[in-house]
Amino acid sequence: MKNSIFSIPIISLSGLIHEDRKSDKPKILWSGSLFLVSLSFFFAKADAQIIPDGTLPTNSIVTPLSNPSGRSFVIEGGTRAGRNLFHSFQEFSIPSGGEAFFNNPLDIQNIFSRVTGRSISHIDGLIRTLGTANLFLLNPNGIIFGPNAQLNLGGSFLASTANSIKFADGTEFSTTNLQTTPLLTISVPVGLQMGLNPGNIVVQGPGHNLSYDSETGSIDRSNRPVGLQVIPDQTLALLGGNLALEGGNLTAAGGRVELGSVGGATLVTLTATNQGMALSYPEIQNFQDISLSNAASIDVSGASGGNVFAAGRRITLTDGSVILAFTEGAEAGGTLKVRASETVELIGTSADSLFNSGLFISVTPEATGNGGDLMIETANLRLIDGGQVGAGTFGAGNGGNLTVKATGVVELNGIAANGLSASSLDTSVNSKATGNGGNLTIETTRLRLVSGAQIGAGTFGAGNSGSLIIKATEAVEVIGTSADGKVLSGLFTSAQSGATGNGGNLTIETDRLQVADGAQIFTGTFGAGKAGNLTIKATDSVKLIGTSANSGTSSGLFASTQPGATGNGGNLTIETDRLQVADGAQIAVSTFGAGKAGILTVKATDSVEVIGTSANSGTSSGLFASAESGATGEGGNLSVETARLRVTDGAVISVATFGTGKAGDLIVKATDLVELIGESADGIVSSGLAASVAPRATGAGGNLTIETVRLRVSDGAQVSVATFGAGKAGNLIVKARDEVEVIGTSPTDSNFGSSLRASTTSESTGEGGNLSIETTRLRVADGAVLTVRSRGEGKAGNLIVDAGSIRLENSGSLIANTKAGGGSIELQAPSITLRRGSITTNATGGESGGNISVSSQFLQLRDRSNITTNAEGENVIGGGITLNADVIVGLENSDITANSINSQGGNVTINTQAIFGLQTRTREELQNLLNTDDVTLLDPKNLVTNDITATGANSSLSGTLAINTLEANPNSGLVDLPANPVNNTMLVISNCYRRGGEQSEFIVIGKGGLPPSPNEPIRSEATWIDLREIALSKSNLSPNFSTSDMQERKVGENQEFSHIVEAQGWMKNAQGQVVLVAKTVRVIPQNFTSVPQYCHQ
Repeated sequence: MKNSIFSIPIISLSGLIHEDRKSDKPKILWSGSLFLVSLSFFFAKADAQIIPDGTLPTNSIVTPLSNPSGRSFVIEGGTRAGRNLFHSFQEFSIPSGGEAFFNNPLDIQNIFSRVTGRSISHIDGLIRTLGTANLFLLNPNGIIFGPNAQLNLGGSFLASTANSIKFADGTEFSTTNLQTTPLLTISVPVGLQMGLNPGNIVVQGPGHNLSYDSETGSIDRSNRPVGLQVIPDQTLALLGGNLALEGGNLTAAGGRVELGSVGGATLVTLTATNQGMALSYPEIQNFQDISLSNAASIDVSGASGGNVFAAGRRITLTDGSVILAFTEGAEAGGTLKVRASETVELIGTSADSLFNSGLFISVTPEATGNGGDLMIETANLRLIDGGQVGAGTFGAGNGGNLTVKATGVVELNGIAANGLSASSLDTSVNSKATGNGGNLTIETTRLRLVSGAQIGAGTFGAGNSGSLIIKATEAVEVIGTSADGKVLSGLFTSAQSGATGNGGNLTIETDRLQVADGAQIFTGTFGAGKAGNLTIKATDSVKLIGTSANSGTSSGLFASTQPGATGNGGNLTIETDRLQVADGAQIAVSTFGAGKAGILTVKATDSVEVIGTSANSGTSSGLFASAESGATGEGGNLSVETARLRVTDGAVISVATFGTGKAGDLIVKATDLVELIGESADGIVSSGLAASVAPRATGAGGNLTIETVRLRVSDGAQVSVATFGAGKAGNLIVKARDEVEVIGTSPTDSNFGSSLRASTTSESTGEGGNLSIETTRLRVADGAVLTVRSRGEGKAGNLIVDAGSIRLENSGSLIANTKAGGGSIELQAPSITLRRGSITTNATGGESGGNISVSSQFLQLRDRSNITTNAEGENVIGGGITLNADVIVGLENSDITANSINSQGGNVTINTQAIFGLQTRTREELQNLLNTDDVTLLDPKNLVTNDITATGANSSLSGTLAINTLEANPNSGLVDLPANPVNNTMLVISNCYRRGGEQSEFIVIGKGGLPPSPNEPIRSEATWIDLREIALSKSNLSPNFSTSDMQERKVGENQEFSHIVEAQGWMKNAQGQVVLVAKTVRVIPQNFTSVPQYCHQ
């Protein structure tokens, strides 16, 4: 049965007080050098110094043991209170080889001993008790445990430099205030009151002598000295000012180790647990320092899993010092918790470089219980030169979680001196383990990894890896490599080679993320397990910069399926305001094995910038999704969503397949602008977007889609879908609401234009993809090109443009080249203008060249522009040209040609309302005008005229030329306009009945209906709503104007009439007809109104 320190006896005892009256006695402080001198003197000269002080009702009795050394003593007597026993000493020290034996009654539960003198307790021998009693040793001056110090206790042990022990009823057992009082009640001890300057506690020893098991990789503790040790499931506690373990070892198998380093005038709470006792520090801000050096160790490993709690200001482990908490049985492991108000530092390795300074919690190979958790709470955590914190499993039990909470900075720097291990935080599943790994969580303000330091979670076995979760309110910085360049700084989760368990997810939430100088963040699988997902959420920015100085390894973010792996790769997601990838840094999802690559998703509300190449290796900065060489798994999709995307100076965004797996799709959505500029400094790599099938690859290429407001490609940059192998290339789809602008050439090669292209290479057998563009304005200028091309056995794709306007200027061109057929161009735009531009299909193989189809309202060719389908090769028929345009204009030696050098010329069909400046040329006309019958020289561009041709290898193989215009004469029915414009109000007689003052107006638009001049007759082709011709009846005609007169008049012919005079009356002629007359005659007035001629008509 485990001990309990709870008992509430009522006793009469002197030496116990209610008040804490502070002593004015000076405390003995120490420094390292002076203390070592005095310590060596003590152990050389001093005998045992255990001297009672006579302050208790029943004083302690110290009797020497009869042994050869004369340094061992029996301690009896003391004042008993129920199951508590109190001892009080003037001095309490045990030299090397000595022993202090507390010969207590077996039913005693707690032994409280105090030192009231001014001497430090030097203990280099054995402390022994009987039964299961817990032992409390208080010396406010300080306590030093030498390298030979040992414990042989039946219960827990607490050594403290506190001034007093407080009990639940307010009573104190004090080392400084020795006033006696009468009858007092003793209850449960609840706290330790520290004085103004609490003394220090030192534990010395030979170091831990730990090693690694070569078979399992676990820590071999078989040669470890136990040092100060309590029996299993009990507590070993040290509470004082500064605490130092100088090669010392503390052991509590399955129990509890408490280290507390506090400042003056503080109260530390003491509570009972099933492992003895626990310390807590409510409202304490004033802590002191804890250090473990010279391969010191604390070990609470056991069948039931032990606990370690350390609290201080600065907690430092150096020289390979360690704290261990391993689960060795079926029960769950305990907790290892380190709490520092300022800093936790883990530095370096042991002197032989075989063991790293660190905190480790694990499940051993034979254990079935789950591992405990490891927690660090501090302002700042620093792991330097191989310092490590790890939680893992080597057995069937799950590994524990590792949690770091740092209000300031978490910094990991460098690798061990032997170059074999990095400064690191990690959780892991060993190769023979079946349990799952624990999660690794870091919550801090800033996380910084430099010079090869690493944080990771991985599995080498059947168990799944835990996840890595980082939350840094300000920044995460991962920078550089080790000095030799062999170890990358990084954050990793993985399923390693041979593992069947899945890799864990890696999540980073911060304001700013920076990865630079060869550092990497990675999730991957090397085995059958699936890789975890990599998720970045950075509210301000993500910056990935540069490569490693030694090897040229790219900085970046990576999620991959490695060679030999069958598990799928994880997804990589970035959410930020601004993403910058520069100087050879990269972001990639890939598969090298049978597993499918993950998906790469970038969402940047403001901008994405991908810039340049590395200075030392020429590696392009970029975003990549690929199925690599040897891979059978499919490549993942790559999508970028942002306001502005900018790719410059040789940077690339690409999806590709190098194996049998299909490449993923590349999708770009930019609410403002996509801008691709230039090439690498050496001119080798063009900036751009690409979807490709690599040489010898058989997988199909992915599609490339761009949706934006404006797309600008300049100075040799490219947007490309291509196949270099047997796989079919994907399609290139551009949808730009306002504008697509492709301009300029490479700064290093003026023949290499900026381009949008869908192509196949000479070694390829796969078909090329289509290139389609939808936009309001398309401009291709200054040597730039849009092209679909096949140089291999596969057919070329088609080039399709649907735009509001198309402008090809200054050698801007649309080209479709094919060696195996295909390669047509289809354009649809209300306005198409070529100024020294060209639209061309070239065929050197296949059955025929590609066709060109243009639909437009206005097609204009200026300044040696051309629309051409060329064919070269036996039986290669020239492609056809079909132009559907309201108006076609060709000026300044611009041509339309559909020629074949070796076979049948193509057909040219033009459907238009008007064509200006262009004329058809037969083969014979070209021969005469160019004075040659060499088919290779029959090129109309050698003429100064604007020509339309369709020549073949000979006259009998010429193609057809068909120009279809409107059948009706376009001049028919047009109104002759006067040479001199006149005021239209003068063309209308507005006063039909001048004396009546009546007015009228006529407004005429178009032809037909009322004539524009009152001098012209009304015509029979009057406009009607359903366009039916309406004949005017005779009753509507003037008596002086017959229908036959109208029919004899020609349409559009001007009629001459005499001056019109208003009728003033009427009269009957000799035939009895009524005739209007200009002069009034003397007749009987009639009630008729005179109507001027044509007014009513």
